[in-house]
Amino acid sequence: MLPPMEGRRPRAALVPNANNPRLLMRLIGLIAAGQRRAAPLAELLEVELRTVHYYTQAGEWLGLVETEGELRLSPRGLALAFAEPEEQRRLYADALMAQPMARALVEGRPAPPSPDELVPMILAQEPGMSPATARRRASALRGLVEPLFDRPAPLPPVGTQLALPLGTAPARRASPPLQPGQHSGESPDLYRRVLLALLDNGELSTAQLRAVLDEAGARDAPLPPCLEMCARRGDAMRLDDRLILSRGAVLRREAAEDAILVAFTDPLYREYLGLLQGQGIAPGPAGELAARNRLSRLAARFADWDRRIFGRRLQPGEVESATASLLPGRRLRSLPIAGEPGMPVQTDGRPYIEAFFTEEGEPGDPTIAFPASLVAIGGGVAALNPRLNTERAAPAAARLPGPLDPRSRVHGGLFAPGEALPRAIPDNLSLRLRAISTVPAVCLSTALLLAGRRGGSAPKLLTNSPQDPPLVRHAEVGTGLLDTLEAFARAQGQLVLRPPAGGLRDAALSGLLMDIGIATHSGSLLLLDETLFARLQEDPECRLVYEALLPIEDRWMAFFDSKRPRSGTPRVG
Repeated sequence: MLPPMEGRRPRAALVPNANNPRLLMRLIGLIAAGQRRAAPLAELLEVELRTVHYYTQAGEWLGLVETEGELRLSPRGLALAFAEPEEQRRLYADALMAQPMARALVEGRPAPPSPDELVPMILAQEPGMSPATARRRASALRGLVEPLFDRPAPLPPVGTQLALPLGTAPARRASPPLQPGQHSGESPDLYRRVLLALLDNGELSTAQLRAVLDEAGARDAPLPPCLEMCARRGDAMRLDDRLILSRGAVLRREAAEDAILVAFTDPLYREYLGLLQGQGIAPGPAGELAARNRLSRLAARFADWDRRIFGRRLQPGEVESATASLLPGRRLRSLPIAGEPGMPVQTDGRPYIEAFFTEEGEPGDPTIAFPASLVAIGGGVAALNPRLNTERAAPAAARLPGPLDPRSRVHGGLFAPGEALPRAIPDNLSLRLRAISTVPAVCLSTALLLAGRRGGSAPKLLTNSPQDPPLVRHAEVGTGLLDTLEAFARAQGQLVLRPPAGGLRDAALSGLLMDIGIATHSGSLLLLDETLFARLQEDPECRLVYEALLPIEDRWMAFFDSKRPRSGTPRVG
């Protein structure tokens, strides 16, 4: 019998036939940008096809490239592709030192080994190789390890690039506790909670409104006074059993920062304060009598508000001085009076990724929200499907807003406005694609991460660790992730709902993106996950989402180009 044939050695174990680290880096950069086939790579690199095979094998030997199926980068290769130049040198050295043969060639040596020294080592590993071939491989191998013998200046600690004078967001005031006796439903503290929930989610069913009041500690508060206050302020409009946040409330969202601002922007309370100042009184005895009667009724109605805001019942002639002490540097008359709801919020029942553009290809005008409850998506289908069953079984139960809520007008959760709830989300890939397609915060972030794959001057998401909030950096301008998403969406003509306090945070959003496999943390960057990037390009089901993302990616690049400092314009830090 013939002896069994010796198994073919894995491609990653073969001694590489690539000698130019710069060409290898160019190859890795093109793969990072989405080029995964050898023929286009050869054309872009202006080399022969066999040279591409040599260099992809060298990348595999160093643990930088994976060649199973389409070309893709390993986590080490992904970090190398997007690192700063000095950091790239360190990461390349780490890759060489992680390869046993490469490490043996450089440890304890002041200079690269000569080809004469390398040939015996190569022949020992590849006994079937001819001496002439071994000598060519020795020359190539020497070229790959030469960068380790350069002595660069000491590298700065990873993450110091975040130490830029980019400023910090102003501190938000904490939500004040509800005061005793303020559970009637018409309370500035209680209404502030409702307004924050509306600004966060865009819409609330009556059952969700009940849950918001319950969570605020007002289980005995009836709904009608709160609904009446919402209507007179023009902060929301009723649509069947739902409150839909108005455009006017978005313009006045500063009022939700504090219960005092809620009171001072309320039209009825402002009328009361005006009457205390002697304003709005019709001339003549009849006008004065009507004003006194009106003031008496309003003073009784707002007695609790006076005690909450001023600590006592307010007297005529005290309004100017009392309000000035609560509004440092401002006057009461400078605050807007709520009441104008603006044009009704329109909707596009298509998934957000489609509603971003009209059917004619023009920018759409969907209304979007970035709810804090989106973090629940990070639990995957194992956590979401039981919630989905509960939502289907008891749709009218009093529950706080969540990412699985049916929606009427505002894009914000996993289901588009008007979309019927499915029985289940099949798997985590389906969840990932659904989140990209329907959740504005996830869709915009994914397109931004996709734009970051362009390299060069593309935007970067900087973060010291997976737990830290990312900073979007382009040129010398840096802003928080959600602030950037909001500015971008507004620049496209979209109505963005976002509370001035609370709501989704940058670190929570980046954590969600990592939890569901959209983003990965590498070095000091948040990057589009390599496996997802490859799948978006290769898988037919994913390809539809990828093609819908590309025009949004183009809009991102145009947005950043418009923000680029021009010649002679001072850069903003």
